Amino acid sequence: MVEGLADAKGFGERTKDRAAGMEAYRQIAQFYYRLNNLIDYELKKNLVVQFDKAKASKKFTILFEEQFTETWTLDMKLFMVESETLGNVDGTYEGQYTIEIDYDLDGLADVIMKVWEDSFNSEPLRDATATLTNPGMAVASRTLEGKAEAYIHRRSTSNCTIHPNQSSDKKAVNVFGISIHVYTVTTGDIENRDIEYFGNEEGLSFHHRNFESVTTDGYVHTLPDYTESPDSLKSYGDMYQRGDKAKDGWKIRITPTGKK
Repeated sequence: MVEGLADAKGFGERTKDRAAGMEAYRQIAQFYYRLNNLIDYELKKNLVVQFDKAKASKKFTILFEEQFTETWTLDMKLFMVESETLGNVDGTYEGQYTIEIDYDLDGLADVIMKVWEDSFNSEPLRDATATLTNPGMAVASRTLEGKAEAYIHRRSTSNCTIHPNQSSDKKAVNVFGISIHVYTVTTGDIENRDIEYFGNEEGLSFHHRNFESVTTDGYVHTLPDYTESPDSLKSYGDMYQRGDKAKDGWKIRITPTGKK
């Protein structure tokens, strides 16, 4: 009877020991689970695809002249949201981007003058001249914003595709003060007029003023000032072409830096 009671007591202690051991194992497992999550969080927090005012420039055409330059400035941060394995840089990244496009329209007045001169040269029987009376000013910009996603693989960082989800596209165009005086003589009739160019996001317009025509018999005709409806800037060249394609995927090259 004493032996039996002793055995029962030992069994109870062993049961308690096993329960304590299981609890210790559970606590250790929870500790490592939390530790791994913390490490994964810290690694993801520091794995960033970042473009800080990265710039690129290319020529574009207006009125058949490819002498204008558009400059793109990209700001983008993509943070890892899903990784293949703990501590691996390979995975899915998401974030925000902003693209600022500056269109250098310096020389637009000279290009407009060339168009007039070419039109006169195509009609040799007409005596005509165009004089630039004011070079005016022309400025244009565009801002594209949205979210972006990319899958990054360290073995193919030179051929990575960013998938944008554009949410905003804002254009700002201001053309004003470009003025030309046109003088033509056709079969004896003399015409004088001033043409002023101005434009905004809707397109480029022409304001005709001081129109006067003198016939060979000395009769003078005048016309009131009038403005031609704006033509879309797209009809003059490929100024917006690349920006319109920014909704598509972009091929980029990523250089690991080892820093956040």
